[in-house]
Amino acid sequence: MSSEETTFVCSAQSSLLSFVDFSALILSQEGSSEQELSIMQNTDGCWTKSGIQRITKKFLLKHMEDAMDGPLAVRKGWMKLLSQMASKLPDVLNLKSLEVLCNDDSEANFFDNISDSV
Repeated sequence: MSSEETTFVCSAQSSLLSFVDFSALILSQEGSSEQELSIMQNTDGCWTKSGIQRITKKFLLKHMEDAMDGPLAVRKGWMKLLSQMASKLPDVLNLKSLEVLCNDDSEANFFDNISDSV
């Protein structure tokens, strides 16, 4: 991968991880800081649990399947994203069964172990 492609992939992964963080805030409806509360108040009710579930299923998980045939750096990024989605979005139906694979102990965390071996 060229350095330009690597930069693009890193930026895309960062954006997707930010979306997961944002989605977790919306699903929990709790903001612990003023900044988080202002983000949630400025959504005008357009972000709902069903909307996040639809985006997760029809976009993120669909494209994750396609990306698993890509380069190693891309696969690792998608595994990191799946790990974050499973731990931060356990209420999303398609991710509920993956929550048991997450663990605070990196030795017991499935996603940490698999991304190290990929």
